[in-house]
Amino acid sequence: MNPALLEYFKKLGCDELPSFNDSDAETFLRRQAMCRECKGLENCKERGYVMLFSLSLDKRIAHPALAPCSLRKARDAQRKSEKLFQEAAIPLGLQKCRLENYVTEGLGESIKRAKNVAVETARSGHSLVLAGSVGVGKTHLAAAIVHFALAQGCDALFISAIGYLERLKSTFEKKQTDVYMEMVDHVKSVSCLAIDDFGAEKPSAWTIARLYDVINARIEREKQTIVTTNFSNATALARRMEADMEGARRIVSRLIYFGWVTVEGRDYRAMGNAYRSFRTLSG
Repeated sequence: MNPALLEYFKKLGCDELPSFNDSDAETFLRRQAMCRECKGLENCKERGYVMLFSLSLDKRIAHPALAPCSLRKARDAQRKSEKLFQEAAIPLGLQKCRLENYVTEGLGESIKRAKNVAVETARSGHSLVLAGSVGVGKTHLAAAIVHFALAQGCDALFISAIGYLERLKSTFEKKQTDVYMEMVDHVKSVSCLAIDDFGAEKPSAWTIARLYDVINARIEREKQTIVTTNFSNATALARRMEADMEGARRIVSRLIYFGWVTVEGRDYRAMGNAYRSFRTLSG
């Protein structure tokens, strides 16, 4: 008996050599030899699959099985990561947003608290509303949480409330039922969803009903949802949706359930423009 086979089955916890087909053993040893002289996945005749043996419950019979090698696993993981990132639809300007590069130094306790809550939200998988005036980094944090989910291998999606509703309305008016239903189902079911600028959309009974449908479905399915809004409190957001006050109250009630953090600070975009103007004038 080949020593390599003896050692292999010993590692599987076999006290005695199990029964197996001789031709399978020959194939196993041949593939093991090929792997020891690996020349890369692109040159692998077996396309990155190694041969293993699976044991019966009593460990008396060994059956051949195929499994991806470490190189193929790494490549497949990379491809999955790239696919998830592409499907997340994160805008180009937000693709570098991470929790680590959200600057808090010198910007006040509210900014620090918002980052701390965002970090905890990302780790826990809970939902969150980030509220506050423009330019305080709400969208950065929302995008960063989406990136965090992607890094864990979860599917995620970043949308703006206005953009989503416009695309939804367009497919509805064009009677593209399949596309419409696919969009709605994806937004409801994706593991991590960020909705940016909630409340910026033109309110109507139709838009309020569509947003309620998404928020309520995600609560029922226990999916992580991150919402940003320029309305600093729930009352102001509800007034914005006065086209259907009952629907507005139901939405706001659910957003409060997510956890509501109001971010206060200076508009970093305006600060950046002022800094660039200063550099231009003084240069």
